[in-house]
Amino acid sequence: MNIEHSIPMVAVDSSMIEAIGYDSNSYILVVDFTKGGSYSYLGVPKAVYDGLLSAESVGKAFHATVKHSGFSFTREA
Repeated sequence: MNIEHSIPMVAVDSSMIEAIGYDSNSYILVVDFTKGGSYSYLGVPKAVYDGLLSAESVGKAFHATVKHSGFSFTREA
């Protein structure tokens, strides 16, 4: 599904996550990890993306609101 290039990415201050992007039309959150790998999470509300951008710890917020929330995801090439 390689959609990551069509979604603008925002660099974040995190040891775990390099950048995040969001498409509000399709509710897709894209996460680029610092150790490699980019994942697209499907059906993510914009409030979750906004919360990641404003979180004191992006990694902790990601684990709490995305990783353990049951969103479907795909690994991008």
